[in-house]
Amino acid sequence: MKNIQGNLYLKKNKDDFLSSFHRWIFSGAVEKLESQQSLKNGDIVKIFNSKKEFVGYAFYEKPQQIVARIFYFGNTEIQDINDYFYQQLEHLYTKKKKLFEDSNAFRLIHSESDGIPGVICDIYNDLSVIQFDYLKSETFLKILVDFLNHKNIQYILLKEQQNIQWLSPKTIDKIRFIENQIHFEIQLDKFQKTGYFLDQKINRKKLLEYSHNKIILDAFCYIGGFGLHALKGNAQKVVFVDAQNLTNQIQENLKINQFKFDNTEIVQSNVFDYLNNIKENYFDLMIVDPPAFVKTKTKIKEAIHGYVGLNRLAIKKIKHQGHIFTFSCSQFIDKELFRKIIFLAAKEEKRNVIIKEYLTQAPDHTISIFHPEGEYLKGLVLYVE
Repeated sequence: MKNIQGNLYLKKNKDDFLSSFHRWIFSGAVEKLESQQSLKNGDIVKIFNSKKEFVGYAFYEKPQQIVARIFYFGNTEIQDINDYFYQQLEHLYTKKKKLFEDSNAFRLIHSESDGIPGVICDIYNDLSVIQFDYLKSETFLKILVDFLNHKNIQYILLKEQQNIQWLSPKTIDKIRFIENQIHFEIQLDKFQKTGYFLDQKINRKKLLEYSHNKIILDAFCYIGGFGLHALKGNAQKVVFVDAQNLTNQIQENLKINQFKFDNTEIVQSNVFDYLNNIKENYFDLMIVDPPAFVKTKTKIKEAIHGYVGLNRLAIKKIKHQGHIFTFSCSQFIDKELFRKIIFLAAKEEKRNVIIKEYLTQAPDHTISIFHPEGEYLKGLVLYVE
């Protein structure tokens, strides 16, 4: 088959992970790597077990701790790599689009969890944003762009760390899309990550059940995703707070949804400072959805301190019998640790806190049983007595 740049052989007693279908090949498991040319990040290599039997294909990654990420398990070789990936993409597109009848924005590819390691691809109506975090396969990228063109995606944007590149002849400076029947607009210069946090789609919809006639704080609001859902749920008032100056962006989203301005307030402030300075027993409900506080294992202690402090403030200031939607998107804070963080915050404030619901990422952000690292968003609906 074309596009194969090398062969990777696994060591004896180091290939047991194959039976668990985990997609990462660590450097210590590699017996040898054969290639007729210097391998580049994202090149495709054949994988052989310790018995020299063919077991799959992987994207090569320049040797660090992980040297390859498997995208195909099996003992039958792929005859046409383009056709293989095209079928995978068609399957994902059909499955993901069906999940949300009242939205035209969804995650098409969620990296390893969707069988295509290293690739994130979000679709917002007629825009697609592709992100490569740690490797880039030119072979796969060409197939993906061709597929998106076939689906009439007019605008294709590639993000690699801080670099942005248009892969379509047309470009735009803002996007509009629909989530849960609410219209959103984002200026591309305000983009965070791949644009918008689609992983919270189901949790924002859940907020509708709690919003009626409530005074609500949308902390770390970005372009107002949670707050606009609260207004759709007939909230009495919504206060949007973010450290960035996003007033114009939030006002535009209020306007295009024909929501009233007189029951909203937009505040540019550090959320910790804002919570410290507001009076107690004012908000009926708070959404506390901070960015990741930890991106490496060495910073976990600092992150715990930050999460405890943030949730302690929310628990202290929330109205009696109020609710808090609290989240962590830090991969290194697991569900059990997040519960302990809330326990510590409640204990320090000496308030009785009840977990009413557990929340997680939307189903287009696939959680594969074989790739637990793909589950990163934890959320709780708290009832504070």
